Amino acid sequence: MKRSIRALSLGACALSSALLVSTPADARIVVNALGGEVEINGFLSSEARARVGSGEAYLNQWIQRLQIEPNINYKDVGVFQTLSFNAVIRPEFDAAYYYGDTFGSRGRGSNKPSYLGYDFSGRTDPVGFGGFDFVGAFVGQSGVTTLNSGAAGAVFSTGGVGKIVTNGLQAPSWIDQNFQSILSRTPGGNKFDFVPGKGAAESGFPLFAVTSQMPLNCSGCQNLDNDPLDVAMNNTDSNSNIYPFRELYVDATAGDWWFRVGKQQIVWGKTDFFRLQDIVNPVDFGQHFFFDSFEDIRIPQWIASIQYKAGDIGPTTDNALQFVWNFDRFQPVGLGNPSQGWAHPFAMQKSTFAGFNQFFSVEPCLGPNYLNLLQSDPTHFAPSDFCGSAGPNDPRSPSGFGQPVGLSAENRPDWKIEHTQGGLRWEFRLGEVHFALSNYSGYGDIPVFRFHSINIPNGVLGASAANVGTQDNLIYDLVCVKNPASPQCNRGAAALLGGTGQIPVRVVEPGEGLKAAAAAGFVPAQQALAANDASLFYNTGAILGGQVDIQYKRRNTTGLSFDYFEGYTGTVLRVESSWSLGELVNNTRKANWVDKSDVMRWSIGLDRPTWIKWLNKDRTFFLSMQLFDTWYLNHEGGTLPGSETHTGYYVDEHNFITTFFFIANYMRDQLTPIGFVVWEEASRSYVAGLSTEWKMDNHWSIKGGFNTIWGGTKNFRHDSGPFRSFVVPGANGNNPFQESVFGVAHEGIGALRGNDEVFLQMKYQF
Repeated sequence: MKRSIRALSLGACALSSALLVSTPADARIVVNALGGEVEINGFLSSEARARVGSGEAYLNQWIQRLQIEPNINYKDVGVFQTLSFNAVIRPEFDAAYYYGDTFGSRGRGSNKPSYLGYDFSGRTDPVGFGGFDFVGAFVGQSGVTTLNSGAAGAVFSTGGVGKIVTNGLQAPSWIDQNFQSILSRTPGGNKFDFVPGKGAAESGFPLFAVTSQMPLNCSGCQNLDNDPLDVAMNNTDSNSNIYPFRELYVDATAGDWWFRVGKQQIVWGKTDFFRLQDIVNPVDFGQHFFFDSFEDIRIPQWIASIQYKAGDIGPTTDNALQFVWNFDRFQPVGLGNPSQGWAHPFAMQKSTFAGFNQFFSVEPCLGPNYLNLLQSDPTHFAPSDFCGSAGPNDPRSPSGFGQPVGLSAENRPDWKIEHTQGGLRWEFRLGEVHFALSNYSGYGDIPVFRFHSINIPNGVLGASAANVGTQDNLIYDLVCVKNPASPQCNRGAAALLGGTGQIPVRVVEPGEGLKAAAAAGFVPAQQALAANDASLFYNTGAILGGQVDIQYKRRNTTGLSFDYFEGYTGTVLRVESSWSLGELVNNTRKANWVDKSDVMRWSIGLDRPTWIKWLNKDRTFFLSMQLFDTWYLNHEGGTLPGSETHTGYYVDEHNFITTFFFIANYMRDQLTPIGFVVWEEASRSYVAGLSTEWKMDNHWSIKGGFNTIWGGTKNFRHDSGPFRSFVVPGANGNNPFQESVFGVAHEGIGALRGNDEVFLQMKYQF
């Protein structure tokens, strides 16, 4: 903490000293060179962002950014009247992330990972650290599930990331360096009510996140295992395409035609804060949520754009047609690396499920004679004794229990010509109204989780399952191997392993597993099929988790917008809408959690320069108000009556968002205050911010302010599906509705509450 504040002070002093020797001049460089006119614009900035309001203030980010915008302009080159080569080069470095004392702990003044305010350990997070040893599972044919570690049938025991340390494969520092926690917003509040022997009764679903230093067994997963230096430089998977060149394109005009080809941004739409038609480029919200302009957080893509000015056509004027071909590989929305200062919680939960796949479901490193070894000498085992035919060189890790659990892949479409994206936009004016009509065929950039397998105990499938066999050997708590007298091992190895050393589990595709359970007479499965609601099957707790991947699907989005200037009041009316057909969404009532829905998004905005004489006698305030709605036309599920829990779609049928925004100017436009407020109805969350920029001359400016997020505290519980068996029942009666991966979605913008910040930026433009 002290080191971070000291670094902030030194940076402010250095820039302040530079202010004293600067002299006013034009904020650009223009020279004749390379046969044309070379122009260079850009800036150098230093911005410190301090997290406040959570009990302790600390320096969250201190970003040094250099942006250089060179372009070379030519005239009358062949058929082109103008030809230019342009680039935006933006290297940056987050000194607080890379050198600060809060790395890996989300800013708690320690370099150790923590769980709900405590050091991450078997005492504070028994599941994430020690595995599911405290969870027992007894499934009756009636579908009644008993979860009690003392039950006679409670033989279920798994590994945890801590067992890699407790069994000598890694030093204790390995945990500190590679893991951090996600603060679970629990039904009982932000508290951890741990009762030895009963597990995390009030904690919801225990979650940990892997920091950028730990590669994960998750094929194609974005932004999870970036090197810390790359994260500090914002050279993550979302922004690594020819970094530090942010944009690189060629412009040309020929008569009424305008061509632009290269790495660029395509700006469609008229809204602030949220996107409706502006979908050609994805956005990296992991940089700074939506507090920075879209120009700064869009992810530029390799695109060819052709625009034709058609002039007057019939009753319409100012006609322009634009064709874009996005020939880059598809890039999803950026949510940040889990250890970044503004990583979205959804990115951290991606890391959690990828961690489950790495540390819970890897193949057990057990040799064929491990039961004999256990009986001969239960106290003197080396980790190599549990390996397979490869001996000590066996790459498998004794942390999992052999069943596929967690996130295994992010199925981002490979680059193929048929996977490229494109669209058309037609702009025109009809009388005093300016219209824009667009159509874009591309992939939805929001990740959708799909269960491609679930783990069903053979007991659920009836007597016929006896001939099916098992999938993998069970690796139970290795502490029991070294200390069989431990209370959790009091039934002996044979009983603990069910007498066979195997988990009686089948790994099946969710839909097929549901049908098989119903055919075997499992009543909840039959009810689920009859009601077309797989949650009736999963919420019994009979399923021992499953494995997911991330899916993306091509969709077609048609957009219509118009704006009208009303001269008497000086008000601009803006209306924008988009309609997406067959958009991929998550629905926890489906066996694999995947569904499709048509989605309509619309917005109404009012902009007006307004005199507020008691605040400024010389200049008007620019005021803007917007109302948004996202409407899922095929929605099912919702909030359960009399509770704050959710089922079905991971979002509500409608999500109304209201924004208010103002800009003021003082001192002949040298001092510019800007403020905004955002209200999200579905999550009952607010975001607000206020900043002031002082432009001292053509070169230097200082900007400071704050951003705050609050609300969304009562709507984060969603059914846990196949992971219901891992949720320990609590006294609140809200199980099986837990934080889970969709809690963040229902929290909306409130998912980032507690991230209040103050910031100060000093910038030199040239």
